[in-house]
Order: sequence, then C-alpha cells, then structure tokens
Amino acid sequence: MKAYLKKVILFCGITGLVAVLICTGYQEYKKEKLIVKTLHEDIHLPKAAIAKACNRDETYCLDNVVLVVGEISDSTVSDVNKLLETWRDKGITTVCFDTQGGNIHDASSLGQWILKNGLSTCMAETYFIKDKNDKPRQLINTKCDSACNYLLLASNKRIAIGQSYKIATHSAGVNVSLCICNVPLSSGFMNSFIFKSLLDREDNPDKDAHLEFLALSKRVSFADSYKLTLSDIQRFRIFTETMGD
Repeated sequence: MKAYLKKVILFCGITGLVAVLICTGYQEYKKEKLIVKTLHEDIHLPKAAIAKACNRDETYCLDNVVLVVGEISDSTVSDVNKLLETWRDKGITTVCFDTQGGNIHDASSLGQWILKNGLSTCMAETYFIKDKNDKPRQLINTKCDSACNYLLLASNKRIAIGQSYKIATHSAGVNVSLCICNVPLSSGFMNSFIFKSLLDREDNPDKDAHLEFLALSKRVSFADSYKLTLSDIQRFRIFTETMGD
C-alpha cells in the first residue's frame, strides 16, 4: 500500500510540474502574440511598424516613423531590423512608442541602436498604421512605460505630439512567473547598470535632468508605477520639442 501511495504521489507531482511548465510557456507565448487596442477594435500587430504619428485632432503629424508597439522583447529587435531592411531607402529619422516596456536588455539594445543611428524619438497622442492585412488602423491610449522611458530619452531630439499619452516609470526588476502566479522583484541597481549609459553621455545636454529622472525611477517599486505629470515631464526634460499642444 505504501509503495502504491508513493507512486501516486510521484505521478501527481510530475504531472503537476509538467502542467505548470506548459502553462508558464503558454503565458510567455501569449506575450509574443501582440494584440493592440485601436479606435474600433483589438487587432494583432507586429512589434514594429511604419506609422503616422499625430496629435488627437490630426493638425500636427509626422509621417513614416518607426513605431515600437507592445512588450519589448527580442522579437521587437527582430521586427525593427526587418522593417528597416524593407524601408532602408525611405529616409526614416524618427522612432515613436506605444509600449508598456519589457525586457531591459532588449530595450537597452534598441536604445543603443537609436543612439548609433542618430534618430529622433517621439510620443504621440495617436498613431495611424496598417495591420498585417494592410488595413488602415488608428491606435489610441498611447503609452511609454518602464523600459520605454529610456528609449525615449536615447536621443537629443525628443518630440511630443500633443499631451494626452501616459509616461510611467518604476525601478527595473523581473517577473518570476509560474503559470498564473506572478511575483515581481525590484532591482534599482539594474536601472543604473543597464540604462545609465544611455543617459550619461557627454553629448546629452539634458544629462543632469535625465539622471535625476533615473534616480526617481529607482525609488519606485517594480511592483508599482509612477505616472509622470506635465510638471514632471518639463522638469526632467523628457522632450525637446512640442507639436500640437
């Protein structure tokens, strides 16, 4: 009887472990299947697309920007590279964002790429893109949170198109995920180690303000989020130019 119970317990333990691993893998897979909220419906998109960035009433727009969308991961880097191969001769000069942040190492790679290519960055109230079926779409409720903050700051020309978007920050960290269980772990040290090089540049005229912003982000728990006010955005020199305010 004891031997039988041991076999049952072992079987249940192994089955449970396999189920947790499959469930966890599925949750990670869903992160890569990007679904974005548009004006009329939720749609599937690549993580980088050519877009028109506008203020809400479309009186100020930038055409042909690279738009980074959704959670930043290695597939974001891959989609950006594929996009630029296709649009290499189109004179792309600006990268804009609608992302909640993501992997700090992939974000750092994108930031270094922005620096290397001397690109401008932007945030807009709305974006117009084409989905995977080449159908026009409008993105709303735009945001640049977490690791996206440092991509936005990885340029000496940072453009705000309107004011109705969300920029929120917190300390770096990792989510330890096992299926439906998600445990956020903060690490302010990672902010300094990974992102400081994007801000502490000799050619950055707003270096002091950006390092002050970095210090603020380190004080906010990874499990929380601090939404920047208009006063914060001005104080930390998030943008150098404003269109359509």
